[in-house]
Amino acid sequence: MKIKILLLLIGAYNLSTAQVSASSNKNIKLKSFWNFDVEKERTYPEFKSSSYISVAMELMSKEKRNFNEFELIKFKFYSNSGWEKNLSGMDLRLSYNYNFAIFKSFEKLKCFIGVGAEPYFVKISRDPLLSTDFNYGESDFGVDINMGPRCKFNLNDKLAFEAKVNLGMFNVNRSTVRYEKPTLPIADRRSSSTGFLIGGADRLYARASLGVNYQL
Repeated sequence: MKIKILLLLIGAYNLSTAQVSASSNKNIKLKSFWNFDVEKERTYPEFKSSSYISVAMELMSKEKRNFNEFELIKFKFYSNSGWEKNLSGMDLRLSYNYNFAIFKSFEKLKCFIGVGAEPYFVKISRDPLLSTDFNYGESDFGVDINMGPRCKFNLNDKLAFEAKVNLGMFNVNRSTVRYEKPTLPIADRRSSSTGFLIGGADRLYARASLGVNYQL
């Protein structure tokens, strides 16, 4: 009798665990985006643009209307050798967004407003091959505060298409420059500065993304 009760308890526990696991999986989505961004600061005359693929994970809130999104936007190392210098560096950008449903959703189409932060780190090193030049390095660490609309179109219970736009509202940046020129005093071979930029006035940053969602 005791063995039967024990087996029933184990079976009930396994069933409840499976139900909790399935329920939690319904709140998780994996995503992939194709992105195109543009950037321009007031002190630079030209626009900078790029396109790339990113991956993300979505966590649905308890009320099933709003959601959190964690995204790996960029992560790359690069190097380039020339006859005058060797260039190397890295580029890392992450993103967190909280997205609010802006009106009662249709069965297939849902629209949101997202607010979030994009921390980033960029580092560039130049090692000259000519004796007349000197080592140079630059690193930038900053955070973009952004917001923007997004829409989802659900094909079925598992798959959805998504489009979103992120607009930079505010940016804080810490930049460090290193120039190993022997004729410069040691204190002048490295300089740092902190910048605060307001979107629309000092800086334009926008990122448009198209992607697919897959619910676990």
